[in-house]
Amino acid sequence: MNRIQLLRHTAVTFAGAVAGTTTAAGLATTLVDTALARYPNDHFIGWDVYLESGTLAGVLTGCTDFVGSTGTVTFPTQAAGASGSGARYILAKAGIVELLRSVIKNAWSNLRQQHLLPYINEEIVLDHAT
Repeated sequence: MNRIQLLRHTAVTFAGAVAGTTTAAGLATTLVDTALARYPNDHFIGWDVYLESGTLAGVLTGCTDFVGSTGTVTFPTQAAGASGSGARYILAKAGIVELLRSVIKNAWSNLRQQHLLPYINEEIVLDHAT
């Protein structure tokens, strides 16, 4: 499990967050997931929107509008592009994502310093050609 997966799991399991994958292409200001249609209009206003993958991967912003019937989450314009279809995201109450990212980063670092996690140098490439 990597840090992003741990963040997703922790946010959903312990902080009441909603995580999913977009089902339609969004814009620079929206993400669309029809699975969110079960929530009422405006339910996620003020919540954090964390985009895990796609063109906007790593963006943490806030929800400014939510349309329940279409599962459309609106957030401030992102210069990097549109959310696209198939992008993974987390919706969590304001401050939760940043708090969990910080806790996980510190815990990961402490485990490495205590040599409880293996260090993987992804720059090393072994060539077995003869």
